[in-house]
This record gives sequence, structure tokens and C-alpha cells, in this order.
Amino acid sequence: MSAAVVEARGGPIVRLACALVSWLVRAWRATLRVRVVTHPALEADTRPRVLCLRHGASTTLLAAPPTRPTTALVSRSRDGELGAALLGRLGLGVVRGSTSRGGASGLRALVRVLRAGRDAAIAVDGPRGPRGRVAPGAIAAARLGGGVLVPVRAHARWAIRLGTWDAHVVPLPFCQVEISLGAPLCARSATPTALAEALEKSFKNGTLALQGPDARSACLPPPSGGTVPG
Repeated sequence: MSAAVVEARGGPIVRLACALVSWLVRAWRATLRVRVVTHPALEADTRPRVLCLRHGASTTLLAAPPTRPTTALVSRSRDGELGAALLGRLGLGVVRGSTSRGGASGLRALVRVLRAGRDAAIAVDGPRGPRGRVAPGAIAAARLGGGVLVPVRAHARWAIRLGTWDAHVVPLPFCQVEISLGAPLCARSATPTALAEALEKSFKNGTLALQGPDARSACLPPPSGGTVPG
């Protein structure tokens, strides 16, 4: 499945604004000193990943383009329209939906992405929070699509923290950014509640080396006949 480039709606002015923002993001990205830390267990795992991030870290994570084909879930809100177009211009695939609006269609699309061997990126506490609370969509997608859950954290040494519900962080130009990819967590090795708690704990205490059995040996084969809610 190739990356889907989503064009912004609203006429030439909106499309021009989106093109300008994507240029600014690339220019901002070029000033940053980025370090990506990957858990050793993840480096050897070739299965598709569900990258689980907090909504407030989504801008910081733009500092490092993904090294594998990745599709992001973007909400169906008006703000999401521009966000989807921007991510498409930055080379990511995009599907629209959320756990609160258009959730079923978004879940179906993510399952298809994972079964095609692509990674999926989801703000697990979006689009409206509560901040840090993991919604069930990412876990459901990983269980049905045969992927593994990967907690993702981002830290910027110098940044602006906005007064939004997600405490959104915007790194300042020329700062140092560290992005951490945690140990893969098998979506079928525990209950959805236990998996959500493990992800929330990783966001709170800063450790991404999630405890538990080795993800590769503990994970059951992906379901071949799983049903995606309609």
C-alpha cells in the first residue's frame, strides 16, 4: 500500500497555506539535532508496528521522518483536515477517523494498513483526551492487524508548552530532540485493559522497556479471520 497524499480542501488559499507550512516544517526540522533511540528487542522485530504516542508529542515527532512506510490516523475534525494534508506532504500515509468520530472506518483502514505490512501511528489519547489516557483503538488495530504495540516518547531540550488539553510541545529551532521507541508489546499477550495500563505507565514514568515476556516468543500468530467492527 503506497502512502496516501491527502490534499487540503478549501480552495487554493488553503492549499497554498498547507504547502507553506510543510516547507516551514522541513526548514525547522533541518535545524534540529535529533537522536533516535530504539529498544534492542524492536530492532530485530520485522512485524508491522502500531506506534503509540501522546497527542501532545505529535509535533515533536515530526523532527524525525519515519524510516519505514508509516500511515497516521488523523481525526475527522476541521483541524484534522489540514493536519492530514500536511502529513501527506511530509511523506506519510494518512487515514481519517478516531475513537470518537468515524472510529469504525478508521479502525478498518488501520487494520488493512497493518496487514499490508506498513506501520501505523496513532495518538492514543486523541483527539480530545483525557491526556495520557489510552483509548482502545490502537490495541484493537494491533490485535486484528497482526501488529505489535510500540510506545513512543519524544523529548525536546528547548520547547514551548502550549496551554492546550494535551499540553502540546513545540520544540524550538536548533534544539536537541530525543525520540525513543520502546520494546514491542504483543497485542494478544494480555487483556486490552492490561495493555492500556502498560502503555500509560510507560508515558508517565519515562521507561519504554516494558516489562513482561519477550514479545516475539509470546505473541500468537495474527488472526486470519478477525472481524473489524463495521
